[in-house]
Amino acid sequence: MNSEYTNGEELLDPGTATLKFDRKILNIVFRKRLKYIIIATLIAMVLAGIWAKVRVQPVWKANCFIIRAPKNMSTPAEMPYLYQTFDLNTVLETVRTRAVLLDVISKLRLRISPEDLYKALEVQRGNRSNVLKFSVTWNDPVLSAQLANATAESFIINNNSLQNSATNKILSYYTVQQRERTKQILDLEEQYEQFRGQYGVISIPNESQTKFDQLKAIELKMIENNLKITEMDTKIKDMAEKISKTPPEAVRSWTYTATDERKLLQLERELEMLRTKYTDDNPKIQKVLKEINDLKDIAATKSGRDIPESVTWGPTDLLDVYTIDRSRFEAEKRAAIDVNEEYQIRVNNIRAELETLTQIQKEFFELERKLQLNRDILRIIEGRLSEARMAMESNVSDYEIIELAKTPKNPEGTKRKLLVVAIGLITFLVGTVFVVGNEILDMSIKSEVDFQEVIRIPLLGVLPNEDHVDKNVFLRNMQVVTDNIVRLCSSKETPVVCFGSDIQETGKSFLMNDTMRFLIGQKKRILFIDSLLSKSSDIEPYIINNWLYDNSDKYQFDTTDTMLHKAYFLADDSIFNSLIEQSKVTSFFESLDGYDYIFWELFDCHYNIQLFSAISSASDILILIGRFKRSSRQIFQNVVQYLKHRNFSNVYGVINYVHKDYYQEKF
Repeated sequence: MNSEYTNGEELLDPGTATLKFDRKILNIVFRKRLKYIIIATLIAMVLAGIWAKVRVQPVWKANCFIIRAPKNMSTPAEMPYLYQTFDLNTVLETVRTRAVLLDVISKLRLRISPEDLYKALEVQRGNRSNVLKFSVTWNDPVLSAQLANATAESFIINNNSLQNSATNKILSYYTVQQRERTKQILDLEEQYEQFRGQYGVISIPNESQTKFDQLKAIELKMIENNLKITEMDTKIKDMAEKISKTPPEAVRSWTYTATDERKLLQLERELEMLRTKYTDDNPKIQKVLKEINDLKDIAATKSGRDIPESVTWGPTDLLDVYTIDRSRFEAEKRAAIDVNEEYQIRVNNIRAELETLTQIQKEFFELERKLQLNRDILRIIEGRLSEARMAMESNVSDYEIIELAKTPKNPEGTKRKLLVVAIGLITFLVGTVFVVGNEILDMSIKSEVDFQEVIRIPLLGVLPNEDHVDKNVFLRNMQVVTDNIVRLCSSKETPVVCFGSDIQETGKSFLMNDTMRFLIGQKKRILFIDSLLSKSSDIEPYIINNWLYDNSDKYQFDTTDTMLHKAYFLADDSIFNSLIEQSKVTSFFESLDGYDYIFWELFDCHYNIQLFSAISSASDILILIGRFKRSSRQIFQNVVQYLKHRNFSNVYGVINYVHKDYYQEKF
């Protein structure tokens, strides 16, 4: 609705108002449907009894008892993995796990599902004790005992596995780590051997030391060779000086009369020859020098000088000797230089090899380090594995079967009677809830409670179905309705009464005809306006639409019956294209005179709510005719609220066509 309608009286809450019901009607409905509920209950109980007889077979229950012995053991330091214990409440939850149930099914080679065994198995704990009772209910006594015993055995194995689960996980973890570390060590050892084979290395430190020794030996030889080169340079220089000082010719022979001078000359020549071979420190040269000095001393004591008798000149032998020696020294120098170059090449090669060995040594050491690290880790892992295995072998179950299940002699109760009674009770309750709920949720009009507490308008009367009751009973109640209408209109000079409904076939026309018949019997002149959805040629002159929609300034009525004049309002599609104001309808009613009553049979209220409210608000009384169990109290409630927001509250109700089983005399 528009916002202007929110300023008036508050609308009812449909969610609560429409759920109200008449307890009398509810009792009537329940009593009326009770026999059907009882019949359905009996049928359900019979069917349940037949089904229980056929399908519910006797079952046997076998019990197996287990005791829990508490573990009081200390854990040594070399076995750090503890045996896990659980409280009995936790243990009770693990008995019916899928692993245990599947193990039982596999052991006994059964063709059942774990769910079936789960339903048949029951585990109970003794009153504050460590005794557990395994109960299996089955349709075979022998199999029930076998199932109970197999379940107990599987539980003990599974519980021990659960208690050792932490140690087992640790064992599995270290086993995986052992395999991985072993694989890594094998890979590293293979890389180690490939590395040594690739570089031909047995021991890098030994190889490096050998290279350093070779380098040292070569460098020493280079130093010795350099000294030799220096020595050769000195000797070449000395030979050059001697060659420059040696005359090209020398006395080849002479004859002395004195023997000392001749001997001195021979000694000097001998000295020169020795110096070409030895140094002055050589004993041979020292001896010749001493003899020369002695001979010179002797010659000095003689007076005069010995003059040779004859002298022979020729090329000196010293020059050839000096030249040959210099050539030899130069050759030795060149040979030493060449040797030095070879030594340098070898030094460079050894240094390059040492650099390569240094790089290889880094990689080799890294490979050795990884290999040693993995070996150390493997030793630790193997130690932990040994500890875990010892812990696993030392951890044993603390549960023991103290009494095996025996084949039961007598079956358990089948509870067939209880099942049949339960089915009957459930059927009765469901039927009752269905009937009562269906009646409570039924939003149709059934009693005066619907008008007074939901729609909230006064009720003028309740009319039974004329075909179900005595005619006089119907007429009696019809008189009550007519009398109430007359009483309500007593203060009006020419009362205008509109009759409306929510659906067709509510008995609205029938009610109006009987009301008008009673009034005409009292000599009352009545104008009856009928709302039609279509027109015919015989009523077209009496249609008032043109006047109401300002298309004509006059109207006429059918006055064939002097006490009952008739007019018609055409409620076709054209009423949705134009708007009639309440004032226009009011002026129409005010223009009428000479009538005791004006009755207008309106169209369905929700067909055009604006037009319906405009006509109703211009009248004195609006009577809503509701058909029993067909009209909607929700629609009537909305219409009444719509009219109240337009300051029209003279709305009354009538219930028509009430079934004889629900009809209650109001007065």
